[in-house]
Parts: sequence; C-alpha cells; structure tokens
Amino acid sequence: MMGVTTKDRLGYFLFQATIVIVYIAFLLATPLYNILDNKKIEAVYPPQYFDKILASLRSDAERELLRSYFEHNEIENNYTAKAGLSIFDKLKINIILQKNNKSFKIRIGIYFIALLALYFARYFIALFYKDKEINPDFLPTVAVIIPVKNEEKVIFQTISNCFNNGYPLNLLDVIVIDDGSTDNTLKEIKRAKRKFPTLKYKSLPTNMGKRIAIANAVKMTDHQFFVMLDSDTLLNEGAIQQVLQHFQDPKVAAVSGHTKVANLNQNYLTKAQGFKYYCSYRLFKAFEGVFGTVVCAPGCFSAYRATKFLSIMDKWHSKTFFGRRCVAGEDRALTTLLLKENKIRYSDKAIAYTYVPTTIKSFAIQQKRWMRSWFRESLYVSLFMWRKNPLPALSFYIMFFISIFAPVTLFRECLLMPLLLMKAPYIYLSMLLFIIISQAFFCVLTKKSDFFLYGFIFSLLYFFFLVWLIPVSIFTITSGNWGSRGAIIPSNSN
Repeated sequence: MMGVTTKDRLGYFLFQATIVIVYIAFLLATPLYNILDNKKIEAVYPPQYFDKILASLRSDAERELLRSYFEHNEIENNYTAKAGLSIFDKLKINIILQKNNKSFKIRIGIYFIALLALYFARYFIALFYKDKEINPDFLPTVAVIIPVKNEEKVIFQTISNCFNNGYPLNLLDVIVIDDGSTDNTLKEIKRAKRKFPTLKYKSLPTNMGKRIAIANAVKMTDHQFFVMLDSDTLLNEGAIQQVLQHFQDPKVAAVSGHTKVANLNQNYLTKAQGFKYYCSYRLFKAFEGVFGTVVCAPGCFSAYRATKFLSIMDKWHSKTFFGRRCVAGEDRALTTLLLKENKIRYSDKAIAYTYVPTTIKSFAIQQKRWMRSWFRESLYVSLFMWRKNPLPALSFYIMFFISIFAPVTLFRECLLMPLLLMKAPYIYLSMLLFIIISQAFFCVLTKKSDFFLYGFIFSLLYFFFLVWLIPVSIFTITSGNWGSRGAIIPSNSN
C-alpha cells in the first residue's frame, strides 16, 4: 500500500477542522442567531404584553433577569431594553425570549414526541423479536476461525469449547491463527492439537494484525460458512448450529450472535457493561435484525456466508481512511461492506461469553477504539442506508446525529444554559431520565430484571465519562492505538 500522501494529510486536516467548526456551530448557532436578531431586543413592549411575557416564564430567576434588562418609560408607557447592553446580556435575554416563545415550545414538543415515538417503535419491535427455530436438516459445513495474540490463559478453553459445542465434527473446521504471540499461546494451541487432532493452526512469525490473520485462516478451508470468534470467547452449547439457521435465507450474508459478559460480577464497571451489552444486542440488534440491517456483526461472535465474505475480502483488507489503513473496528468495517447489498441478521439464542475491561483506563482505550470505527463506518453506511427499510433507516440517521452531538447538547443544556439563565435544565434531564428508565424497564420486560439497576450505573458512566470520549475519538479517528482490555482471565481448564 502506498504511504500517506500530502493530499491525504491535507484532507485529514480539513476533516478535523470541519469537525471543530461543526461542533462550535451546533453549540452556538441558536444563541448567535438570537444575538443578531436585534428586533427582539430593540422592540418596544407595551406594558400588557411585557407583563404577559413575564407571566409566561416559569422561573422567578428568569423574571428578575428580564426585568433587570428592561426599563419602563413612564412618558411613553412602554418597556424597552436598556441602552449599552453587552453581547452577553443580549444572549441571555434572547435565550429567555426564545425558550418561552410559543412556536418554539411547539417545535420542541414535536421533536420530543417524534423521538419518543421512535424509541417506542424500537422497543416494541425488539420486545416481540423471535429467533429462528433450529432446522435439524440444515447442517452446512462451517469453519470456526480464531485469530489470537498473547492469550495463553484462555485459548485452550476456547478451542475445546468449539469442538465440544455439539456440531457434527465431520462438518466442522476449527482454525487458529497465532498472530505473533510472545507468550505461551502457541504452546497452548499445540496442546489443543494433541487433544483435538483435526484442529488446524498457523503461527505467524510477527504480529501482522487481525485482518491478515483472518485472511490466512480462510485460505485453509473451503467450507460454506465462517464463524469468527475472539480468542477469549466461550460459546454456549449449540451456539454454532443456532447462529447458522438464518443462512437458510440466501440474501443473508452475516449473522450476529448474542454475546454476554463472562466476568459480569467482577465489579461495578463490568456490571455496567453487562447492561450495555444486553441492550446493544437484545434491544438494538434485535430491532435491526428484524429488517436485516444489523450495522455491526461483532468480532467476538458472528457468522458469515463464505462466498459473500470472499467477494469483499480484498476491499475489506485494503480499506483506508485519508490514506491510513483502517486498523480499528475490522468487524464493523466488514459488516458495512456486506450490508450494502445484503442482509445482516441477529440470533439471540446463539449465545457466547466474552471478558470485558475491569478498569476505567482499559475501558476508555477500548471505547475510543470502538467509537472511532463507529463514526468512520457510520459515515459509509449513511451513503446507502436510505435505500433500506424506512424505519431502521430513519432510526439509524437520527441516532447517528444524536450520538455525534450528544456531548455538545449535554454541555449546552446542562452547563451553559443553567449558567446563563440560573435555571436547572428540567426538560432535558426529564428526557434523559425517561430514556434511562425505558431501557432499564425493557430489561425487566425481557426477563432480565437484574440489569435494571445496572442501567443506572451505566447511564452515570455514560453521561459523566463516555460521552466526552466521542469528540476525542472522532478528532483522533486515524489513531492506531489498541491498548489492552484489562480483563482478568481465569486460568486454563484441563
């Protein structure tokens, strides 16, 4: 691959500059418009109309603030803005006038109603989602591919789990690619080979990356389907057969399994991630899966139709962003390439377990990596998602917009506005509380009531920590830092 060119560097610089400008514009667009709209400030208010404005305000602090900026002209019997008001003063006045304007309230009300309708539609469809029943006659050949690097503590158990999953061994390949491990991972793979002679493996001399490892694996099999696993993923019995059921539809190119947190009860951070994983799969992927529009089949456990995978493998392997290879988020990049012309489904009965970060530092590294790939691939998906079913397409675009501007909205509504108006953001906080409670209540309705309280833990984590990683991740989108998950993995089982 050619190196990064001057054109690529210039493009990336302009991309970063655009991100900064868009964020600032979104933050200040409404206040700046109001400052420039001097008619509101210079207008002369009759006493009855000014009193009506004051009466419409819900906050005593806002009333006092507005009174302090207007004076009563006893000769003309009207109220006018005081002379010499600063831009800061105009900003506060216009925010008060706009927030209490009837048409503005109607627009905000319509926005909230539309947003609630979208959330309820997602909840309703996800709530009644049902996975495919197993067809005992559908037993295609399948290769389980496991790229691994420095996972000596768990790789033997992962391999054993695949062979003991209940799928006919004469139809199954298990292929492990050791991507330049420097610990005893290769030794553990060889130990598994002695126990399971049909195991296929290859050891790369140096770390080449997950995509190279997968490319090596697919050359070692000619089976109809691939199941991709992370090296620390443990499958429930029957998960391989279950995840393959959706491929009876020839339009399906990939299927996401349902992954749970293996170290759920380790600490409050892992419990919060347990809630996040559950909602990501059982709520969001279930909704998307109904329409065949799952936007990310996770690398920890997903299945692919071999012919579809091979048709885009070169494009996936060489994918770049401003001349830089897309290192992070190989699973999401693969999904988006397949989604353009195919269906991507979800199976909630095909269950696997994976280990999640146990410290804030390792969690932050993981989340920044995921957010970078989420933003990059969402830009790509936005080019064709409108051609899919209208409901998941609308949901995708709205949620993409809301997610991008979540930190700006949170800053403006919970920090900037209260500072200017001396008023708590009751409406905004009420909306956030509704979303939190509704997702937590969804867990109760789907018989996962133990996640109810975890939802509040994750929400605090999101609003006080994760949301601020979004602009950082977008601004550093080409970073290749991977870091460590920091999960504590149990010792090998014999």
